[in-house]
Amino acid sequence: MYIMPCICYNSSYRTFTNMTQDDILAYLVRETSIQANQTTRNIYKLKSRSDPRPSSAYIGLVTSVVMGSLLVLVVISDIPKVYTHLKGVLSCERLT
Repeated sequence: MYIMPCICYNSSYRTFTNMTQDDILAYLVRETSIQANQTTRNIYKLKSRSDPRPSSAYIGLVTSVVMGSLLVLVVISDIPKVYTHLKGVLSCERLT
C-alpha cells in the first residue's frame, strides 16, 4: 500500500517522519480500530428495545393470548387421558 506524503499537516498533528510505510500502516490500523465489544450492535444484542407504538403492544397481547390458549387447550385435552391412566393404575394397586 502506498501512502502519499502530505505537506498539509499542522505542526500540532503527529507527522510520519522517520517512519517506514509499514510503521505508518501499523500506526493507522492501531489508531483507527475499534473494540468489537464496545459497538452499539454488541451492547444491544441481548437487550430488548422498547416500542411505544400501541400497535406493537396489541400484537404482543394478542400473540400471548393465542399462545396461552393453545397451551391451555393441550393441557385440557390431556386431562381425560391422565384420569383414565390414573384410574387404571390405582385399580391395579388395590388388587395386589
